[in-house]
Amino acid sequence: MQEALSLLDFIPRTVTTLVLHVGTNDIASSSATVVFQKYKDMVSRIVEQRPEIKKIFITLVLPRAPDRRRACLNRPFVARFNREAGHFNHLLRLHCRRSGTLFYIDHALEWLPPGRVLAADGIHPSFEGVALIASHLRSLLLRNMVRSPSTWLDHAPLGLPGPPREHCHSRSENPSIREASGIPCRRSSPRAPRGSPHRSRSKSP
Repeated sequence: MQEALSLLDFIPRTVTTLVLHVGTNDIASSSATVVFQKYKDMVSRIVEQRPEIKKIFITLVLPRAPDRRRACLNRPFVARFNREAGHFNHLLRLHCRRSGTLFYIDHALEWLPPGRVLAADGIHPSFEGVALIASHLRSLLLRNMVRSPSTWLDHAPLGLPGPPREHCHSRSENPSIREASGIPCRRSSPRAPRGSPHRSRSKSP
């Protein structure tokens, strides 16, 4: 997280919106509560050092899957990581809901097959995973913000759908990340009728 703070000097002073995608390496070596406190401290320093930044979008920590290159021998570590990441994300959601500056973004990759969205190491997003994340970010930012010269957006792949919310199938031949890493499936809510407005998991400003 210290590295993220050091990058502030490279962001133009005209930028009023920031997207943070950090925390996964910290969760791998620490607890959710410790990492959450560090995260709050980091955000406080950003707000203090860069008062022109009015909105900070925070992506929730992405899940991990067993390492397919090593016969998935790291399953215990992955299960522990995903538990801590889930708790951290819960704390982050609550914190964002109490803030007028912070907004969280949930890419919901845990509902997709790891072979599709994660590389073989089970840590880094695959090319398709990166494209989905970039497309999702672009869609959310353009929907929740008014375009202006002060909005700093990088180029992102277009035309890809956002990650769907699907029911968990324990006997699926292509299990989701939640199943592959041993995360218990949550009971799915009834599907909304066709034509109903899409419900975003992110908090709108």
